[in-house]
Amino acid sequence: PYVVLLNSDAILGMDTPNRLVDHLAAHPEVGCVGPRVNLPDGTRQPRIRGHRPSPRRAILQSLGLSRLSPLWHGLDGIDCEGRAEPIAPVGWISGVCMAMRTSDYRAIGGFDAAFFMYCEDIDLCLRMQQHGGKIVHVDDWPLVHLGGASSRPIAKRLRNAVWQQRNVLDIIRRHHGRAWALFTRLGMAPGQVLRLAAGLLRLRADERYLLRSSWVRLLDLLGALRRLPE
Repeated sequence: PYVVLLNSDAILGMDTPNRLVDHLAAHPEVGCVGPRVNLPDGTRQPRIRGHRPSPRRAILQSLGLSRLSPLWHGLDGIDCEGRAEPIAPVGWISGVCMAMRTSDYRAIGGFDAAFFMYCEDIDLCLRMQQHGGKIVHVDDWPLVHLGGASSRPIAKRLRNAVWQQRNVLDIIRRHHGRAWALFTRLGMAPGQVLRLAAGLLRLRADERYLLRSSWVRLLDLLGALRRLPE
């Protein structure tokens, strides 16, 4: 009656699946629930829950203003920043681990194959909400996520950054229309310019990936990226 979706590089806590299923059984209004996700060093993984994507939130996040959201929620981006609530309704939870009723999963058609990588969990959560189910993050019952061990080569990480950006824009197009998606694309470009400028000023060795990532994402926003990094 239930399905728990889990990344191949995640390690479940002993009782995590049972706790997730118990939460669903006790809260019929909840369509999808996810646990706390820890990194191997025991710290909480960021960006494992967030708000429904919108043009405003995508632009605020691209500009880096969403980092100030703990001071003012009007600056919230797509990712939730700051301390997690013990149990909180959210717009989406990470596909690292999510549990739902099998009947709901089938009713919404499961994952959309159009999302090859990145944002497939956001899309699923949005469709679950359209189906009538709440999305809940519980800051408990942790699992360990090894964190993209298969995505370390620079070229692969750059491709992933482009895919993620494109998929966010695709979700906005689906839910807000083509005009708003174009507006969002143009509004996100200055954020990549600012990131490039900040990286060039620091010129540290560990900024090389961030510089290249900002550059390829900016080219993609402007429609000038001819092919993905190899």
